[in-house]
Amino acid sequence: MAHQATNYSYQTMPEQIKNSFRRFGRFGPVYQVMGISRKTEAGDIMMKVHVFETNEDVEYSFLNILEDPQENN
Repeated sequence: MAHQATNYSYQTMPEQIKNSFRRFGRFGPVYQVMGISRKTEAGDIMMKVHVFETNEDVEYSFLNILEDPQENN
């Protein structure tokens, strides 16, 4: 499900979105993409993100990040 036009595509290297700010879905909390965490056996790239609302760092799928709306900082 695409939300709005974005500068990134599924072919984008994960490092290019490092330090970007996004929101979990349309109304979820804001997070900052910190960098690559690991690659899964299934081939997905997991990214480390910092969630400001809870002040925690978590892993989140690169493909999910691309679906989340960008947040103006």
